[in-house]
Amino acid sequence: MKKRIIIIGDSFSLGVGSEFPNVLSEVHEACPKIRQDFLEEFEKVSGLFYEEIKDAPHKLPGEELENKYNSLYEEYLEWRNAVLATDLWSLQKERGVEETLNLDVGMITDRYRYTKYPHTWSSVLNNLLDDVEVINLSRGGYSMGSVLSSLCTWIELNNDHAEYETCVFFQCPDPARKQFFATTKPAITNGEEFDRRVDHLGDYNISAMREVSMPDESGKFILESHSLWYIEKNLYIGEWFQNIYSMQNICKANGFNYVWCSTMIPHGDIKSNRQKAYPNVLGLNLNWNRNIQQIDPEFASLTHKHMKLAFQNLADVGEMMSGCRHYSRKTQKLFALYLANSLNQHENFWWKKG
Repeated sequence: MKKRIIIIGDSFSLGVGSEFPNVLSEVHEACPKIRQDFLEEFEKVSGLFYEEIKDAPHKLPGEELENKYNSLYEEYLEWRNAVLATDLWSLQKERGVEETLNLDVGMITDRYRYTKYPHTWSSVLNNLLDDVEVINLSRGGYSMGSVLSSLCTWIELNNDHAEYETCVFFQCPDPARKQFFATTKPAITNGEEFDRRVDHLGDYNISAMREVSMPDESGKFILESHSLWYIEKNLYIGEWFQNIYSMQNICKANGFNYVWCSTMIPHGDIKSNRQKAYPNVLGLNLNWNRNIQQIDPEFASLTHKHMKLAFQNLADVGEMMSGCRHYSRKTQKLFALYLANSLNQHENFWWKKG
């Protein structure tokens, strides 16, 4: 029987950052250029920043170093936004370009294009596996609710499940993200039917946002008091556990194997309810036997494993991150190699029914 593995999570699962650092020189020639020594400075400061916190993820680096790293991050975002705002049509017309206009700024911004990009960790993994198809359903900013909705949508759109042995590897995003459904939003016209449907999903972070713009541009939803209550009273974690529990049961109901991990929160913190931040008040059974830490005790979370591999294998840890604070092309390749090896070495674990 054919095999496939379904990846679902947020931007770290999608592979955002895999275009870095190449994107610095690959944008359209008419777009603004980032300063020449940006990459050299970024890798130097980034290396110092992560060297300082590598043994204590909850530790903050020195204020001066943190401010410098933050300023480089802001500089990269400012340049990225300027590239995306470039009016290539007008610029090329002014130059008298007669042939077919190239209106691609050379920067990836949407889910669909990332899934086709050859340097994301899931694309590299797909090329490394001879007998397993890799499908990535992730999107940047996803909440656990949207991870669940994406799997449900994909199941509804595909009727070939009996032809495959399927493993769902879902990565649980930040619990502080919440989901909404944009029912009045016009459907996108690009991409595939899956993308057109999940484009109606929206997510916001209650710990970082004070207002959310309505998808149909009809106004804004003010979150301030709503967010304070959710954070102060820890009202969001129960929904997160419930969505993980639902993912497990949907996989079981459809005969899928499944493996799960957290995107950022260390698994040990969740299991031990560290600082009483993760109370599982309903007592729902998160199947820890299907958590990837069962075969790799060092896999504390998706992001932690990326970082661990980078420290172990990169000659210069400054090459670990991208300008947008996701993992670079080199780091994602390391993770793909690691995962391919895990799928081969622990075949019984990955393809075992939960």
